[in-house]
Amino acid sequence: PPLDQKHSAVLPHVLRRPSVIALLLLAACGHAGTAAVNTAPIAPLFPALLEDAARRSALPLSRLRVASVQAVVWRDGALGCPQPGRLYPQVLVPGYRVRIAPIDDASGGVVLDYHVSDRGGWLHCPAGQAQPPLPREADPRI
Repeated sequence: PPLDQKHSAVLPHVLRRPSVIALLLLAACGHAGTAAVNTAPIAPLFPALLEDAARRSALPLSRLRVASVQAVVWRDGALGCPQPGRLYPQVLVPGYRVRIAPIDDASGGVVLDYHVSDRGGWLHCPAGQAQPPLPREADPRI
């Protein structure tokens, strides 16, 4: 049934909350056969990641989605995306690999990789520059 005026006035306000947006995005991008990942620690970052992906891809924000979230351990402070000529702390960094993709395939199949630390730091890692992370269970301290 159609929304009445009371609910239609509340709906835009509710949809502006980052936690609601994150839940809607995650519900839209569920994958069968993939282990569930607790995304609550990084869900507040999703709006910023999506905005950055919209800017980089020149696609409207409304046509992008969080395609996947994988809990990982980055091999060093570069979060799996080292820049030439820079030095990074040689420590294991727990985090996530977040992939942002278009809602439909008509956009050319552009997928943007974002590397995130558990502490909330994140960066876009261009295709071909990423180093493979370790699975989250690889570090017994985490």
